[in-house]
Amino acid sequence: MTIRLTDAELARLLGIVPQEPPSRARRGPNAESAIQTAIVEALRYVGCWVLRLNAGAIRAGSRPITLAPAGTPDLLVVAPGGRIVFLEVKTSTGRLSAAQRAMHAELTRLGATVAVVRSVEEALAVVGMREEG
Repeated sequence: MTIRLTDAELARLLGIVPQEPPSRARRGPNAESAIQTAIVEALRYVGCWVLRLNAGAIRAGSRPITLAPAGTPDLLVVAPGGRIVFLEVKTSTGRLSAAQRAMHAELTRLGATVAVVRSVEEALAVVGMREEG
């Protein structure tokens, strides 16, 4: 039996409270988090290994925990065959921050594949997969 929890549910169970709640986050089916969840599920469905890379800091009780550096892409994807891709998920109107542009440039300089995606279809295309019907 598999139990699926959202990030918020898991954080609540672990007693982890975000340091700064996202004040500009959009809500609804087109919110970045909803797009990201759909992308993660689709990539896993076609056989990719996907890791969410959360940037910033959180608190576990009184203890601060530093996550990935600012600007780190949202997802690290390993596709069947070993292709590794970093994906930054944005809404149709979302733009990269200065920290994201700098991190993407650095990762690209190091030879990594980094892409901004706005839909499941874009994510599947970037990693060289297609959704099987």
